[in-house]
Amino acid sequence: SMTGGIVTVGALTTTNAASTFNISGGTLDIASNSTITAGVNLSGGTLTGAGDITLSGVFNWTSGTLSGTGRLTTTNVNNTVGNAAGLTISRNWNNTGTVNWSTGALNIDTSSIFTNTGTVDAADAATTLTIAALSTLDNQNILNINGDTLITGGGTFDNSGAITTAPATTLFMSTATGTDAGQWNNGGAIAITGGTRTLNAGFNITNTRSEEHTSEL
Repeated sequence: SMTGGIVTVGALTTTNAASTFNISGGTLDIASNSTITAGVNLSGGTLTGAGDITLSGVFNWTSGTLSGTGRLTTTNVNNTVGNAAGLTISRNWNNTGTVNWSTGALNIDTSSIFTNTGTVDAADAATTLTIAALSTLDNQNILNINGDTLITGGGTFDNSGAITTAPATTLFMSTATGTDAGQWNNGGAIAITGGTRTLNAGFNITNTRSEEHTSEL
């Protein structure tokens, strides 16, 4: 566990998948590419560094700072992120597993890219995803919307996977730019309320209850 201070390491490798590393304060700076099989709980402090980090254990992020110039890759199917006051992603993140966005707002900081080639489940209590200018949300697989959710900001939201809205929910999209070459499985509603979206070959809508378009396509 880490509760304070500044610790800088080169490559960090763990082999005990049953263990959990807790960061509740201080700064852990991982300078070289690392593979962590243990679970990681980030509930305070800072996880940062220039090294690429691959997490195959469960990643729970409820508070604190996630930053650095290296890429984070999450492969587990039980990852959870969320804080009622919001969390900010300040490094590139590639999710190949499942990220459960449990509550509150998420922010993708300037020049950061979140790439989803796995599954992102936005719970009913998840509210707003803000994509800063020069940043990107790139959904290449499954994005499930289970409550009214806003994806907004001056950045880019690209979808080549499948976005599914649950019944009686609305996904509001108002990012500056974005492209769609994937699927909208619209059990609720998808409302484009701002920005410009480009619909490319392969784009399809199924199970549609309503679509509202109030911006340029």
